[in-house]
Amino acid sequence: MRVPGVVFGLLLSAVASAHLDPELQIADVTRRLQREPGNAVLYLKRGDLHRSLRRWDLALSDYDRTAALNPTLAVVDLARGKTLLEAGRAEHARLALDRFLGRQPGHPEGLVARAQAQASLGHFQSALDDYNQALLRHPAPRPEYYLERAKLQPPGAALRGLDQGIARLGPVVTLELAAIDLDLELRNYDSAVARVDRIAAQAARQDHWLARRAEILRLKGVPR
Repeated sequence: MRVPGVVFGLLLSAVASAHLDPELQIADVTRRLQREPGNAVLYLKRGDLHRSLRRWDLALSDYDRTAALNPTLAVVDLARGKTLLEAGRAEHARLALDRFLGRQPGHPEGLVARAQAQASLGHFQSALDDYNQALLRHPAPRPEYYLERAKLQPPGAALRGLDQGIARLGPVVTLELAAIDLDLELRNYDSAVARVDRIAAQAARQDHWLARRAEILRLKGVPR
């Protein structure tokens, strides 16, 4: 999807100023809005800055202004949905994310956010469907997406899903640790030991992992 020039320019500006304090950035954007009161993308940026400071109402107000100025800017509903989700308003978040995905079907971050909203609402199968689609489409998924999905699955499917993440992202410790717990739940002791050995090979200190290995072997019934 081609990024509109005005949005691309704003993204470059955001990268250049990423080291600045959010309050200073808000002040700067506000000054720019005094000169450009019709600039929808500046309202979007200020909304994102308010969201970073957990000022949900101010963020939502800026997103509303963005949408009023430029109804074609679909990303505002993604921003609004994420803000509502972080504010604990999962049902309103889902509605905003439904609107966004209606205009941008298959968008990976939109699917992840809606999956999180669905899970918060107890709609576990819908959440799982969104996570599955998101992980298929996402060019660079975060490990936590696999962990969040695993919580919605029975142990066997959860373990297979974590192994998919490990195969794609490498031996990420958080994924391996979750997989070890599932291996132990399923009594896959040899697999759990192999995972501990992989983690230990990356660790600066071995003591903890040697103790964990011994504990797993004890559970399996092998003497220390």
